[in-house]
Amino acid sequence: MKRFATSVSFALVLGLATAAGAAGIVSGAETTPASAPPVQLAQLTPDDPAAVASAIELATPLFRRNCSSCHGNAGEGGIGPRLAGSTKMESQTLIINQVLFGSEYMPPFAEMLSDEEVAAIATFVRNSWGNAYPLVTVEAVAELRGPAR
Repeated sequence: MKRFATSVSFALVLGLATAAGAAGIVSGAETTPASAPPVQLAQLTPDDPAAVASAIELATPLFRRNCSSCHGNAGEGGIGPRLAGSTKMESQTLIINQVLFGSEYMPPFAEMLSDEEVAAIATFVRNSWGNAYPLVTVEAVAELRGPAR
Protein backbone atom coordinates (compact mmCIF):
# COMPACT_ATOMS: atom_id res chain seq x y z
CA MET A 1 0.00 0.00 0.00
CA LYS A 2 2.87 2.35 0.85
CA ARG A 3 4.37 1.81 -2.63
CA PHE A 4 1.03 2.71 -4.28
CA ALA A 5 0.71 5.90 -2.18
CA THR A 6 4.27 6.91 -3.07
CA SER A 7 3.58 6.35 -6.79
CA VAL A 8 0.36 8.36 -6.63
CA SER A 9 2.11 11.16 -4.71
CA PHE A 10 4.97 11.27 -7.18
CA ALA A 11 2.55 11.34 -10.12
CA LEU A 12 0.55 14.12 -8.48
CA VAL A 13 3.65 16.22 -7.77
CA LEU A 14 5.00 15.61 -11.28
CA GLY A 15 1.64 16.58 -12.78
CA LEU A 16 1.44 19.78 -10.72
CA ALA A 17 5.03 20.72 -11.55
CA THR A 18 4.41 20.15 -15.24
CA ALA A 19 1.23 22.22 -15.14
CA ALA A 20 2.93 24.99 -13.16
CA GLY A 21 5.83 25.09 -15.60
CA ALA A 22 3.48 25.23 -18.56
CA ALA A 23 1.56 28.06 -16.91
CA GLY A 24 4.76 29.97 -16.14
CA ILE A 25 4.22 29.76 -12.39
CA VAL A 26 7.53 28.11 -11.55
CA SER A 27 10.23 30.68 -10.85
CA GLY A 28 12.29 31.45 -13.92
CA ALA A 29 9.85 29.87 -16.35
CA GLU A 30 8.99 31.94 -19.36
CA THR A 31 5.86 31.74 -21.39
CA THR A 32 5.45 32.85 -24.93
CA PRO A 33 2.15 33.92 -26.40
CA ALA A 34 0.59 31.57 -28.88
CA SER A 35 1.53 32.66 -32.37
CA ALA A 36 -0.87 32.88 -35.24
CA PRO A 37 -0.84 29.91 -37.58
CA PRO A 38 1.68 30.35 -40.40
CA VAL A 39 0.39 31.89 -43.58
CA GLN A 40 0.11 29.37 -46.37
CA LEU A 41 1.80 30.70 -49.47
CA ALA A 42 -0.85 29.06 -51.66
CA GLN A 43 -3.44 31.37 -50.06
CA LEU A 44 -1.62 34.52 -51.17
CA THR A 45 -1.96 36.30 -54.47
CA PRO A 46 0.88 38.10 -56.26
CA ASP A 47 -0.83 41.46 -55.78
CA ASP A 48 -1.10 40.96 -52.00
CA PRO A 49 1.43 43.34 -50.36
CA ALA A 50 2.17 40.76 -47.67
CA ALA A 51 2.82 37.96 -50.15
CA VAL A 52 6.54 38.55 -50.76
CA ALA A 53 7.18 39.20 -47.04
CA SER A 54 5.41 35.95 -46.12
CA ALA A 55 7.39 34.00 -48.72
CA ILE A 56 10.65 35.45 -47.44
CA GLU A 57 9.72 34.54 -43.86
CA LEU A 58 9.02 30.95 -44.90
CA ALA A 59 12.11 30.71 -47.11
CA THR A 60 14.77 32.20 -44.85
CA PRO A 61 15.45 29.02 -42.81
CA LEU A 62 15.02 26.87 -45.92
CA PHE A 63 17.62 28.91 -47.80
CA ARG A 64 20.05 28.75 -44.89
CA ARG A 65 19.64 25.00 -44.59
CA ASN A 66 19.64 24.07 -48.28
CA CYS A 67 21.30 26.83 -50.32
CA SER A 68 23.64 29.08 -48.36
CA SER A 69 26.52 26.61 -48.19
CA CYS A 70 26.98 27.05 -51.96
CA HIS A 71 25.41 30.44 -52.70
CA GLY A 72 26.51 32.22 -49.49
CA ASN A 73 24.42 33.69 -46.68
CA ALA A 74 24.15 36.98 -48.53
CA GLY A 75 23.82 35.52 -52.02
CA GLU A 76 27.44 36.42 -52.73
CA GLY A 77 28.21 33.05 -54.28
CA GLY A 78 31.01 30.65 -53.53
CA ILE A 79 30.84 27.12 -54.85
CA GLY A 80 27.55 28.15 -56.47
CA PRO A 81 26.94 31.27 -58.54
CA ARG A 82 26.26 34.71 -57.12
CA LEU A 83 22.53 35.40 -56.61
CA ALA A 84 22.87 38.97 -55.33
CA GLY A 85 22.13 41.41 -58.12
CA SER A 86 22.07 38.65 -60.73
CA THR A 87 20.09 39.34 -63.90
CA LYS A 88 19.22 35.62 -63.96
CA MET A 89 16.73 36.37 -61.18
CA GLU A 90 14.49 37.98 -63.82
CA SER A 91 13.34 34.56 -65.03
CA GLN A 92 11.14 32.85 -62.49
CA THR A 93 11.04 29.79 -64.77
CA LEU A 94 14.83 29.50 -64.69
CA ILE A 95 14.93 29.80 -60.90
CA ILE A 96 12.10 27.32 -60.32
CA ASN A 97 13.71 24.78 -62.68
CA GLN A 98 17.11 25.20 -61.01
CA VAL A 99 15.65 24.55 -57.56
CA LEU A 100 13.48 21.63 -58.69
CA PHE A 101 15.77 19.84 -61.10
CA GLY A 102 19.25 21.19 -60.41
CA SER A 103 21.90 21.52 -63.08
CA GLU A 104 25.41 20.35 -63.80
CA TYR A 105 26.71 21.31 -60.34
CA MET A 106 23.53 22.00 -58.39
CA PRO A 107 21.59 19.12 -56.86
CA PRO A 108 17.84 18.82 -57.50
CA PHE A 109 15.50 19.61 -54.61
CA ALA A 110 12.23 18.37 -56.14
CA GLU A 111 12.16 15.32 -53.86
CA MET A 112 13.01 17.33 -50.73
CA LEU A 113 10.90 20.48 -51.06
CA SER A 114 7.18 21.03 -51.54
CA ASP A 115 5.78 23.36 -54.20
CA GLU A 116 5.20 25.94 -51.46
CA GLU A 117 8.80 25.71 -50.26
CA VAL A 118 10.20 25.99 -53.79
CA ALA A 119 7.96 29.02 -54.47
CA ALA A 120 9.13 30.60 -51.21
CA ILE A 121 12.83 30.02 -51.95
CA ALA A 122 12.45 31.31 -55.52
CA THR A 123 10.65 34.41 -54.21
CA PHE A 124 13.33 34.84 -51.53
CA VAL A 125 16.28 34.82 -53.94
CA ARG A 126 14.39 37.06 -56.38
CA ASN A 127 13.76 39.62 -53.60
CA SER A 128 16.94 39.64 -51.55
CA TRP A 129 20.35 41.33 -51.92
CA GLY A 130 19.20 44.02 -54.34
CA ASN A 131 16.88 41.79 -56.37
CA ALA A 132 13.24 42.91 -56.66
CA TYR A 133 10.82 40.73 -58.61
CA PRO A 134 7.22 39.54 -58.17
CA LEU A 135 6.07 36.64 -56.01
CA VAL A 136 6.62 33.16 -57.42
CA THR A 137 3.35 31.30 -57.00
CA VAL A 138 2.81 27.76 -55.85
CA GLU A 139 0.85 27.20 -59.06
CA ALA A 140 3.85 28.21 -61.20
CA VAL A 141 6.01 25.68 -59.36
CA ALA A 142 3.40 22.92 -59.67
CA GLU A 143 3.10 23.56 -63.40
CA LEU A 144 6.86 23.28 -63.96
CA ARG A 145 7.22 20.30 -61.64
CA GLY A 146 4.62 18.46 -63.70
CA PRO A 147 2.59 15.41 -62.76
CA ALA A 148 5.57 13.36 -61.49
CA ARG A 149 5.30 14.46 -57.86
